[in-house]
Amino acid sequence: DKIEAVKARNELDAVVYSAEKFIKENKEKLGDVSALEAVIKDAKELVEKQSEDKGAIETAKAKLEEELQKVAATMQQQAGANPNQNAQQGGAKKDDDDVIDAEVE
Repeated sequence: DKIEAVKARNELDAVVYSAEKFIKENKEKLGDVSALEAVIKDAKELVEKQSEDKGAIETAKAKLEEELQKVAATMQQQAGANPNQNAQQGGAKKDDDDVIDAEVE
């Protein structure tokens, strides 16, 4: 049980690190990340306290991963809206070319 708790805590620590790195690298692209930061804070406390409560550790990890996915999805939607429109417009321009398909015998 103790070994499993340590493994779970190490996994949580890795997710905390990834989440903090994600925020740092994408700060200008992200909106409000206060909810994510709060979940990170709670998770860090479990890691720093060296908690052996595997259930609490796994719950914290699941909450952190869920919140991180929400923030990432929001960022992708905001960033993805404009390039997709541009790609569609670019595709329409190609369709306007005077290209005629023909078979040669």
